[in-house]
Amino acid sequence: MGVRETRRITGEYVLTGEDVASGRSFEAAVASVSFPADIHEPAGTGQVGFRVGSGPVKRSSYEIPYRALIPRDIDQLVMAGRCISGTFEAHASYRVKGPCMAMGQAAGLAASLSASSGVAPRDLAIGDLRGGLLGQNVKLDTDSADVRDWRWETVESDPTYRPDRGRTRQSSAYHGPG
Repeated sequence: MGVRETRRITGEYVLTGEDVASGRSFEAAVASVSFPADIHEPAGTGQVGFRVGSGPVKRSSYEIPYRALIPRDIDQLVMAGRCISGTFEAHASYRVKGPCMAMGQAAGLAASLSASSGVAPRDLAIGDLRGGLLGQNVKLDTDSADVRDWRWETVESDPTYRPDRGRTRQSSAYHGPG
């Protein structure tokens, strides 16, 4: 059995649900994510959430900034995966395997660059990190990210609807190309 909600750091930046919904981009991005925020209802009645790009800015993906991987009060540490700095709503999107792998690649490269250059991870030149990721064929441009075909429906008329959990519910899963 997996535990969906676990501990997260407070980082140099806290990724928010608004960042996800608006498809926010960052100059210091280390990963691009197109997975929607899916929040499973504790009662087991389904999922609620929102699509990437459902906010004021219409984009098919959002980016995770390097600062969300750097703990605010701890030096010599780079985080990746579900424990990065983000809100409950943002976590509902970046917690899945694809984004976690992308963050792991960025964190691993950051640790390597930090160790070889003798600088703390928080002081690492973002251009060096992004250049290294691009050299490994990582796609950091949000416009080039895979757009998944998620179908969502409004659930305000649903008796299990909770306004604090978003306005839509997933009605079919992504089946991928082919």
